[in-house]
Amino acid sequence: MTTIAEHKLNVIRQIDELSEESLIEVEKLISQLKANQKLLAKKNYQGKKIRAILEEGSRLGIFSAIPNPAEWQKEIRHDRTLPGRD
Repeated sequence: MTTIAEHKLNVIRQIDELSEESLIEVEKLISQLKANQKLLAKKNYQGKKIRAILEEGSRLGIFSAIPNPAEWQKEIRHDRTLPGRD
């Protein structure tokens, strides 16, 4: 199994072989990867926060007055009937 240090060393070796134009592209790619990583971390945090709120609501029984959640959701969202479906 390859360690993180080995991966980093491999990347450095490969970077040494690239042209200046390719290095610029690699730099852009790294920036984009870092931005994506931050965005994923934010989404993960938000998802966990929403999950905690819903679990707390469930624990408190605030959803118990909804006998059929699927029907309730359709009513709230005002879903239209899809062609060929009931």
